[in-house]
Amino acid sequence: MSYKNIKWYIIVILLLSIMDIPIIKAESRDDFKVLVVYSSEDQQVDHHQRILDSLIGHFTSDIKFKAVSEVTEQDLQEITHLFYYGQVKDRISQTFRQLLNNYDGVMVALGHNSKQLGDRFNFVTVGEDAGFIKMRLSDNREQKMTVESSRVVFTTEVNQKTKILAEGVNGMDQEFPLFMQHNKTYYYASDNLDPPSTIIFGEVLHEVFEVKHDEKHPAYIRLEDIHPLVDPNALMKIAKELKRREMPYMIAVIPVYKNPETGKLHHFSDYPKLLEVLQYMQENGGSIVMHGYTHQYRDDETGEGFEFWDVNNNRPVYQEADQPAIIKTEEDFANKQVYQEFQQEQIAFESKYVEDRIKKGIQELVNNGLYPLAFEAPHYTMSQNGYRVVSEHFSTYVGQVQISDHNWKSMTTVPYISSPTFFHGMQLLPETLGFLANDTKNNRNKTDAEIALENKQEKEMALENIKENAKHHQLLRDGTLAAFFHPYLLNEKGFGLESFKELMNDLEKIEGIEWIDLKKIKNKSQTEHIIIASGNGQITTEINYLQLYLSNPQLFADKLLGLLHKSLWALASAGLTAVSVFSFYIAKSKIQQRKVKRRLRLKRVV
Repeated sequence: MSYKNIKWYIIVILLLSIMDIPIIKAESRDDFKVLVVYSSEDQQVDHHQRILDSLIGHFTSDIKFKAVSEVTEQDLQEITHLFYYGQVKDRISQTFRQLLNNYDGVMVALGHNSKQLGDRFNFVTVGEDAGFIKMRLSDNREQKMTVESSRVVFTTEVNQKTKILAEGVNGMDQEFPLFMQHNKTYYYASDNLDPPSTIIFGEVLHEVFEVKHDEKHPAYIRLEDIHPLVDPNALMKIAKELKRREMPYMIAVIPVYKNPETGKLHHFSDYPKLLEVLQYMQENGGSIVMHGYTHQYRDDETGEGFEFWDVNNNRPVYQEADQPAIIKTEEDFANKQVYQEFQQEQIAFESKYVEDRIKKGIQELVNNGLYPLAFEAPHYTMSQNGYRVVSEHFSTYVGQVQISDHNWKSMTTVPYISSPTFFHGMQLLPETLGFLANDTKNNRNKTDAEIALENKQEKEMALENIKENAKHHQLLRDGTLAAFFHPYLLNEKGFGLESFKELMNDLEKIEGIEWIDLKKIKNKSQTEHIIIASGNGQITTEINYLQLYLSNPQLFADKLLGLLHKSLWALASAGLTAVSVFSFYIAKSKIQQRKVKRRLRLKRVV
């Protein structure tokens, strides 16, 4: 250990004892086995299969993926549910057909190539493509969901023993079988699983897996983009409103605000009043969700920029923000091996970048007495490798999901709680309903009244969209109902606290809604020298402050600064009290003197 480290070691020991900061140490499913066989454009798992992964992940985490050309007899051993996703037209090998003849478990086929899947699919004859604009569950014909007109269903004919579980409806109100069942065999007559198809598909999967989930809807409200420059007064108004409703909620916290013009970093320790509000929220129904570290990558403003995605080049973060992007293809290298080594170097950079920011974020929050129980990527953007890194630190993820490493706009909303394989063990608490927004772009030359009116109209449209989304997700017996709200809207003309109350009133009216309290479910967050866990309404921590401050002395300096702020506030408060008392006695003394002088004048007159 160097002299410098020894010096810090001694200082930390002494100050920990003076400050009396403890080194906290607290107490410290599946019957289904699924194989998904797929035909895709490049015979690799892509965003189509990941949507299916997210839907099946509601029922089991034991899911394996194999290209149809690679399936062996060994792959089918002990499999309870076999899915075939024909995302593209393909020629099915005789080997796979023979394997299907010997498989007698539950099988679900989606999309193309069903004619090649053997006798068990003789119950259905697939015809030409047809567009549909509505879809519905067959046992609830009055509840229809409108979807994009570009959605396609294959026209099918089925025998009399086939049960129609869901159907598509075109503009002329013609019905087409969409999801059908014949004994233990199911067929989904579309190659598209994009939302909102996921709602209908996800509900029917309950029949496929024969799971009788209660008809209750897990729900949450998330307060978004809470960074050190957020208005503490607006935040406290929302906190008190939620406490009045006795409602648990989530707080998506950005630990550090970076000024894009000066590069200056703002920490919660610099803003004791806001930190006090956040700690109040954590103790009164709120749970902290870490929303990145600075929520920006290049020179974007915190809360506006991307952090774990290079949006300029639409790819993962493979270089420092101030460095030019090196974009190469396999053709730029002497051979495939050298190209793969180049790719691995890029992935290694991204892994370290994500790891570093996750670690700093957790440490920053914990140092301010805030304990993150889940993670949410800024703008929901993150590569598959990024999810892997996050899974080493968090057991719970909140929000929507990026399902492609080639385009950040390839995003999906999972309709219920899930644990897809590409989350590496993390539980996904999806965001499904949207948010209230202020998207008015140009307010120049507009009066305050005009701005307020436009904002009010936007708010009303957003509330209607949220209610419509909630209606759709109630088609699922256990569909998740989750929305978020930006506290800055309380200071915007046309919004205010009443807007937030309207949103909460609408959500609370939903039958079967059950608010998720992160503290009541098992979560685990960890990094060097820190372990945070929750369950049964409690947060337990194991934090080695000594090692934490030795590894990052800046955290200790920030802690001292926070204590100094508190001390100054205490001194200021005491000083103000003393001045008030002194002023009171001065005023009282002057009043008494006037009374004495008045009596003396009266005596002289007499």
